[in-house]
Amino acid sequence: MAKPKTPRRPTTNSKQRFALLFQQTSMVIIDWTLNFEVVDWNPAAERVFGYTRAEAIGQNGIDLLVPDSDKSQVHQVWESLVREKDVVHSINQNRTKTGRIITCEWHNTPLIDKDGTVIGLTSMGIDITERVETERALRESEEHHRLTLDSSPDPIVIYDIKGNAQYINPAFEKTFGWKAEELLGKRIDFVPPDQMAQTADAIQQLMNEDVIKAADTRRLTKDGRLLNLQVSASLYRDGLGQPAGLVVILRDVTEHKRAQEALQRSEEKYRTILESIKEGYYEADLTGTYQDFNDAMCEIVGFSRDQLKGLNNRSCMDEENSRRVFQIANQVYRTGTPAIAHDTEVITGTGERKFVEIGISLMRSDTGEPIGFRGLARDITPRKLAEEELERAKNEAEAANRAKSAFLANMSHELRTPLNAIIGYSEMLQEDADIDGYTAIVPDLKKIQSAGSHLLDLINNILDFSKIEAGRMEMYFEGFDVEHLLADVEATIRPLMNKNNNHLQLECPPDIGRMTADIVKVRQTLFNLLSNAAKFSTDGTVMLSAARRRMDNQEWITFRITDTGIGMTEEQVEHLFREFTQADNSTTRKYGGTGLGLAISRRFCQMMGGDILVESEYGKGTTFSVHLPADVPGRKAEQEVREKLQTTEIAALAGDTLVLVIDDEPTVRELIARYLTKAGFHVEVATNGAEGLRLAKELRPNAITLDVLMPGMDGWAVLSALKADPELADTPVIMLTMTDNRNLGFALGATDYLSKPIDRNRLVTLLEKLNRHKADGEFQGNILVVEDHDATREMVRRTLEKVGWKVAEAGNGKIALQIMADYHPDLILLDLTMPEMNGFQFITEMRKNPGWQSIPVVVITAKTLTVAERQHLNGYVERVLQKGAYSRDALLREVRDLVVTYVRHQKGLNGAE
Repeated sequence: MAKPKTPRRPTTNSKQRFALLFQQTSMVIIDWTLNFEVVDWNPAAERVFGYTRAEAIGQNGIDLLVPDSDKSQVHQVWESLVREKDVVHSINQNRTKTGRIITCEWHNTPLIDKDGTVIGLTSMGIDITERVETERALRESEEHHRLTLDSSPDPIVIYDIKGNAQYINPAFEKTFGWKAEELLGKRIDFVPPDQMAQTADAIQQLMNEDVIKAADTRRLTKDGRLLNLQVSASLYRDGLGQPAGLVVILRDVTEHKRAQEALQRSEEKYRTILESIKEGYYEADLTGTYQDFNDAMCEIVGFSRDQLKGLNNRSCMDEENSRRVFQIANQVYRTGTPAIAHDTEVITGTGERKFVEIGISLMRSDTGEPIGFRGLARDITPRKLAEEELERAKNEAEAANRAKSAFLANMSHELRTPLNAIIGYSEMLQEDADIDGYTAIVPDLKKIQSAGSHLLDLINNILDFSKIEAGRMEMYFEGFDVEHLLADVEATIRPLMNKNNNHLQLECPPDIGRMTADIVKVRQTLFNLLSNAAKFSTDGTVMLSAARRRMDNQEWITFRITDTGIGMTEEQVEHLFREFTQADNSTTRKYGGTGLGLAISRRFCQMMGGDILVESEYGKGTTFSVHLPADVPGRKAEQEVREKLQTTEIAALAGDTLVLVIDDEPTVRELIARYLTKAGFHVEVATNGAEGLRLAKELRPNAITLDVLMPGMDGWAVLSALKADPELADTPVIMLTMTDNRNLGFALGATDYLSKPIDRNRLVTLLEKLNRHKADGEFQGNILVVEDHDATREMVRRTLEKVGWKVAEAGNGKIALQIMADYHPDLILLDLTMPEMNGFQFITEMRKNPGWQSIPVVVITAKTLTVAERQHLNGYVERVLQKGAYSRDALLREVRDLVVTYVRHQKGLNGAE
C-alpha cells in the first residue's frame, strides 16, 4: 500500500507578510527618500490625506503634507533621524488634499543598508486630531472649573473619601485663616465639639442621598473665632460608581444672623410702638386687601383681627368713599408720592359711621417693585362733628350778616333817596330863586339844604360804622393832587366856618405833589375834623395845613387841623375816639352829634395804613394830625389808570351830546336831567333796566348814567348786557349807586363811578372827560395771548391783527413762559383756567423775572373769582374783564387803551434815562 501523503503547510516569507500589513493596516505608512520624495503610499495614507498612491509617489512629501508653520519642526526631526540613525517619535500638524489641518502622531524609522548608511526612511502614523481636541476641551473645562472655584466668594473644600483636603479655594483661606499648603492632604480640624455629632450625621446622610443643601452649622477659624455657616455638600464618585470624595461649600452667615436678630428686635420694638399708639396702622396688598394692622385699627373700623384680615375698603366703606380712596391709592401707586391727611367715612362692623383721616404710602420690595400700601388712620369723628356744628353756626352767622348787609343796603337806598331829592332840589331852587329875584326865600332854602346835609352826615356815619364793624367797608385807591384836594375841602367847609364867625387858613406848599389813597375817605376825614373845629370854636381861627415828609424809607402826607376852641382835658382826650362818645355829656347836650365822626375817621386812616393823633390844651384849642402814606402800600388805583388814558385822547364837548339816564326814582331822573341840561347836554331818561337797554340801542347815547338798585333788572345786569352788545360796548357808563360797590363796576367794565347824592360839578366833569373821540391810525405793539381754548385764542388774535398789533399765542402758562424768553410783549391777555400751568401759577412765575415785572396783564376769565384769588392777583393784574360780558370790539377797546398807556409810559421812562 502506498503511504498517504502528508499535506504541505503554506509558507509565506517576511516580505509577503509586510506587503499584506502595508496594504491592510489602519496606520498610515509612507516610504521616503532622503530628499523627502515619496517612494510608497499605502491605502491608509490615501484615506487620511486624500491623495491616491499615484498622486503621491514622486512628490515632495514635505510640501505635500506639511503646512508652512510646521516645516521647520519636520526638518529638525529629519536631521535627528539621519544623525542618530534611530527611531524618532513626533507629533505635528499636517495638511490634507482639501487643505484641512489635522494632527498626526508619527514613528519615523531610518532605512540603513549593510554599510550602515541611511538611504531612506519609513514613517508610520495615525490621525490623532479628535483625541487632541478632546484633551484640549478637557483641559479647558478643568481650567474653567478651577477658575470658578477660585473666584467663588464662598469657601470651598474638596475632600477625598478618607476626609483629607484635596483642594481649598482662596475664599476658604481668607475666611478661616489657613493657607492651602497647610491643609492639603490632611484633615481640617475646625469642627467645634458641639457640632461633631451633627457633622457625623450629615456625612452619613450624604453617603445615602449624595447631597446636602443649606444646612446650618458652625465652624472654628484658625484663630479660634466661631462662625455661623450654611453648608452645602455633594458626593462625587469614580468611574465604577464608588464614592470618591466630597465637595463642600460653606457660606459665612454670621453678619446675616446678626442682621436677622437685629431685624427681629426692631420688628418687636416697632410692633410694640404700633400697638401702643392711638392711630390705626395698616398694611394692604395692591388690591387693597388688609394684610397687617394694629389693635387701634381694629377698634376704629369695628372689626376683630380675624374679621379684618382679608377685608378691603369696599367691606367697610360706601361706594363713593371706597372709589375716592381707590383713586388716591392709584395716584400714590403711579407717582410714588405719599398721600397725607385725606378725610373719608367708614362703616364699622356694628354699622356705625365714623369720620377717619387716612394716609397712604407705597410699599416696595427689595428690588423696588410696588407690593402694597401702608398708612395710618385716625378717628376724627368728634372733630368732624364739631366742624359741622361750627359750619352750621358760620352759615347762620353769614346768613345773618347777609341779612344785615341787605338791610344796610336797603336802608342806605331808602334814606339817601329822599335826601338826594331834598338836597338837590334845594340847590336848584336856590339858583332859580336868585335868577328870578325871589331872594327872600333863599335863606329858607339854604336851611333846608343844611338840614338835609346834616341828616345825610348822620346817616352816612351810622352806615359807615356798621360797614366797618361788619368788615364790609371797601377801600378804593386812586391818585390825586393834594393841593387840589385841599382847595376842594376849603371851598366846601368855608360856609360852615362862617356859621360861628371862624376864620379858615390854608397852608399847602405848591410842590407837595400827589398821593394815592381813597380820596373819598380822606376828604371825609378832613371834613369831620374841620367840622369839629368849626363847631367847638367861636370867633376863632382854624388852620388846615399839609406837608410831605420821608420816614422809614416811605413818603408820608401829614394834614394838621388846628383850632383855637374849647380844647380838652387829658381824660377827655383819652376817650376821644370811642364810638358813640363825646368829651362829656354836657358837650353832647350843648353841641350835639353822635360821637361817631372821629372814630370812623380814625378807622379810615388805619385802613389806609395811617393814623390820627391829637394834642389839646383845655381852654386853648386842639390840633389833630392825620398821617397817611403818600402811596398806600400794595395798592394800584384803577382811577389812576383811567386818568393816564386821557394823554392819548382829546376831550371834546359837543352841544348835541346825548346822555341816557337810567333810574327808577323819578326825583333822581329829574335832578340829573336838569343838572345835565344846564351843562349843555341833551338828556333822555329810562325808568327801568329793560327800557334803558331799548333806548340805548335806539338812541346810541354818548354816555349812560346807571342806577344799581332797581326792581326787576338791576344795574349790574344792565351793565353786563350793555358790554355784551358790540354796538353799545364802547359807550361809557357811570354807575349811580347807594351800595358803594366800585370794584364790581370796574370789573364789569364801568368807565367811572359816582355815588348818590350826586355832586353836580363832579358829574359834569366826568361827562366832559368821557365825551371824546378816538385817535386815528393804527398802533403797532406786541401782545401775548395765553388761552387754552383754540377758537377763543384765534378770535382774539384775528381781532387784534386787523388793527395792526403783532400777536403771539400760547396754549397754557408753561408754553407762554417759553415764548417770553424770545418775545417781549407790551401786554399779556391771560386766561386763568388752563391745563399744566394755570393763570395764577403763570403770573407767579412771570413776576420772578425782573425784566417782566412791568408788563401789564389783563385777565380774561369765565370763572367767578374768590376773595383769595383776587388777593393773589392783587398788584399783578391791571383789570379783570369778564368773559361773556365783552364783545370783540369791547375787548379791543380795553386792550388798545392799556397798550397805548403803558407803552407810552415806558417810552417816556426810557427817554428820561
